Amino acid sequence: MRLDLVEQSEQVEQVELEVLVVPVPTILPPQEHYNDISDLSSESDDVSVPEAVAPTQSIATSRLRREIRKPARYDGMVAYALAVITGVSYMRVSFSACNQAQPIVSFPQQYRKDKVVVVLGATGTGKSRLSIDLATRFPAEIVNSDKMQVYKGLDIVTNKVTHEERRGVPHHLLGFVDPNVDFTTLDFRRHASAAVESIVRCNRLPIIVGGSNSYIKALVNDDVEFQSKYECCLLWVDVSLPVLYSVVSERVDEMVEAGLVDEVREMFDPNADYGHGIRRAIGVSEMDRLLRSGSKSDGKTEAVLLEEAIEKIKSNTCKLASRQLQNILRLQNQFEWKMHRLDATKAFAKRGGGGDAAAWEKFVLEPSTIILDKFLYRNAMSFIIGATPMVAATVAGTTHYHNLFKIFFFFGPSACLKYFFFLLGDN
Repeated sequence: MRLDLVEQSEQVEQVELEVLVVPVPTILPPQEHYNDISDLSSESDDVSVPEAVAPTQSIATSRLRREIRKPARYDGMVAYALAVITGVSYMRVSFSACNQAQPIVSFPQQYRKDKVVVVLGATGTGKSRLSIDLATRFPAEIVNSDKMQVYKGLDIVTNKVTHEERRGVPHHLLGFVDPNVDFTTLDFRRHASAAVESIVRCNRLPIIVGGSNSYIKALVNDDVEFQSKYECCLLWVDVSLPVLYSVVSERVDEMVEAGLVDEVREMFDPNADYGHGIRRAIGVSEMDRLLRSGSKSDGKTEAVLLEEAIEKIKSNTCKLASRQLQNILRLQNQFEWKMHRLDATKAFAKRGGGGDAAAWEKFVLEPSTIILDKFLYRNAMSFIIGATPMVAATVAGTTHYHNLFKIFFFFGPSACLKYFFFLLGDN
């Protein structure tokens, strides 16, 4: 951004400052955070903001048409504040050094994509866990992209996250489809796009998570409108197959203990088609022989049939995991998707040994948090590098600028500016 202090009289010198300002996040806080910007006012050096052309999908320009009072020595911060509020990358501001002169502020129209996070991975790798962990660190909501979890019912078989596991994080497209109908990729694109749009409209971060790569491809790669509106960060949670097979086997045993057999028995229909709706889920058709035997078989035969069904579920789930991994690699190579691979092998290798939580934090959660920090805030360092020496020196410290971003995210621009002025005061 270019700040021109334009000469208005012979006593005023013209000064030019080069300041590059880029918005911090693209996710803006709720409207109420903008209501007290004028609380930062000073009694001198008025800066009025006239008609502004804000970028697509940003805060309404009417909220900017107000008078903002600030000390003149914070000219770099004024520019930064306007950039944060409007979401535009560059603006040209002309300040007059004379108190009587009115500044001219013009905003170039610029299109800005909203941010979306996509969490991929084979079944059993911890995608849901990571998405919920991230949603507790960022103001986010989750959009399910698992083709079996979209259906109502069979919560154990489809391994839906429980209300307790969600930890208060809103989930979309989870358990809302009639179990007897086919939910196609086109259906997913339509519903997922609507969910993402509603989340963005609430100034929150959409996190799309699920193992159905065909759904992800249909939305991220094949939907031109989605591509034009959103910028995606792809997180790939990976676990080595030998370890993953062990994890999957253990998880199936846990599902059986939680009531998988009774859950499938409740919806069992000997005339049902296992090629449609929720009955395509692994764990349904594998139980067919056991459930057909009913009361005809003795206890020993039933136990044998149950063991066979469980082994089939484990085998088919491992095959699914292998196919999903191959699909991810194909998407990466064929469409040149830039994926951030997070190796969770050590976290799962330590299952039951007391080191699971620590390993998950170290190898999965912390790296993904850093990746999202850069994805959401990556342009902010341009401001620090190109700002006036006073401003650059103020926020150059890692703690300062990271705190600044967090304050903006959770408390709004007013608190962000106050914190910035506090830093300036200390310097």
